[in-house]
Amino acid sequence: MTAISEGFVDDNPSISSLMRYKDSLYILDGVRVVVPSSLRPSILEGLHSAHQGVSAMELRAQAIVFWPGITNDIQSTRTKCRECNRNAPSQAPLPTEPAFPPCTPFEKIFTDFFEFSGHHNLIVGDRLSGWSEIFSTPSGSPHSGARGLIACLRSFFTSFGVPEELSSDRGPEFTASATGEFLQHWGVRHRLSSAYHPQSNGCAEVAVKSAKRLLRCNVGPTGTLNNDRQLHAMLQLRNTPNPDCNVSPAQIIFGCPIRDVFSFTNRLEKFSNPSINPLWREAWALKEAALRTRYTRTAETLNEHVKALPPLSPGDRCFEQNQTGNAPKKWDRTGLVTEVLDHNQYIVKIDGSGRVTRRNRRFLRAFKPATTATERAPPRPHPPFNRRHQIPLHISHPPSPIATHVASDVTQEGTPCPPSAPFPETVIPDPSSSSSTMSEAPTTPVVPEVTTPTGQEAAPSRTHRALQHLMPHNKPGLKETVTPQRRRKPLERP
Repeated sequence: MTAISEGFVDDNPSISSLMRYKDSLYILDGVRVVVPSSLRPSILEGLHSAHQGVSAMELRAQAIVFWPGITNDIQSTRTKCRECNRNAPSQAPLPTEPAFPPCTPFEKIFTDFFEFSGHHNLIVGDRLSGWSEIFSTPSGSPHSGARGLIACLRSFFTSFGVPEELSSDRGPEFTASATGEFLQHWGVRHRLSSAYHPQSNGCAEVAVKSAKRLLRCNVGPTGTLNNDRQLHAMLQLRNTPNPDCNVSPAQIIFGCPIRDVFSFTNRLEKFSNPSINPLWREAWALKEAALRTRYTRTAETLNEHVKALPPLSPGDRCFEQNQTGNAPKKWDRTGLVTEVLDHNQYIVKIDGSGRVTRRNRRFLRAFKPATTATERAPPRPHPPFNRRHQIPLHISHPPSPIATHVASDVTQEGTPCPPSAPFPETVIPDPSSSSSTMSEAPTTPVVPEVTTPTGQEAAPSRTHRALQHLMPHNKPGLKETVTPQRRRKPLERP
């Protein structure tokens, strides 16, 4: 208040941070406008009492309080709030990545498991043509699990050839070691989508919806599937032209419609188009152009409300948003990023359970954990030890402040010490002594040298070696009370 009234002085360190605001400061009814540093934590606590965002807290603060760096303090308060981090809203979808459509049928296939009326089924389809196959994999049968998946894939490969890439989710059947060995044996690249992110395998999700609708419409009154009606529905689905290119999956693969209930169309098609190979090439070109158009249109739609997030690195700490359970969309769990994968996927090790999961960047929120001064201090190097006697080598510093009473029992040649041999000891310095004396004393206890009457150095006793085991555990600032050792009775000379 004196500086505002009489003018600011450059040599006053207490108000140096307010020099840039001296023209905007004033006094009203003896009230200080700038909040002092001792009151700032309580002001920040009051601003964040409603757990609002940073922008709302700044708007409230602009009308009532001010101090230099208030914006950074508000941001720090919001970042450290545990409840705000847990109840944070979901992040915006990530921008789409460019897709590369396949050039030939069954070059890239998709697969997924689905449940219908209590039955376990597997669908496998082609990305270019949309041709799909449905396999029944009842639980507890040879067609279930990883063995059943391998059997269905082997049957599919026999009919349509071995693909270059297979896309699936992270179900237990797809991540089994037997499935990985089978795909590696045939040279198939396995592309896994992250958990709770079905957009990574969109073709499989669309095919599953079509398969469920087809099966649901062909179930009888008793709940059994009508196989003939299902066959008719599958044939019609494969002969139906795609609205983007006006070519059916059967034409893309075989060059002509397959025979169904409308068998006369096959004879007309054969007479009108005796040459099949040129039709295949044209159908593939039309389908590829249609896929490019669809991918571009879909990407434009998905990229309307996206936000690019900064990438994470191995070792980063992050919150993980729940997708299932009792608290969906909550950031309840934390983890450690252990691996960075393609397509915005990360391998995260969950704190507590230690479970390793794959998550999309959209469901991960990075944060910096708080650290203490002790954690930031570099570790103190330990002195080298003699492997035989566990004694530090080349020690020239004064004794440790830890009280030790040491006695040498046996000389270097193995003869006992005489009773008159003195017992060296080190005494804990007085805490009321000067700080400089305390700072010079090392924290590692030093074993003094004991000599025999003949001037030869004595071998260290067991007490010496026992104290050396405590040396790495003594830290600065700690006090340790050592129980005085009993003097051993000297050996009688013969």
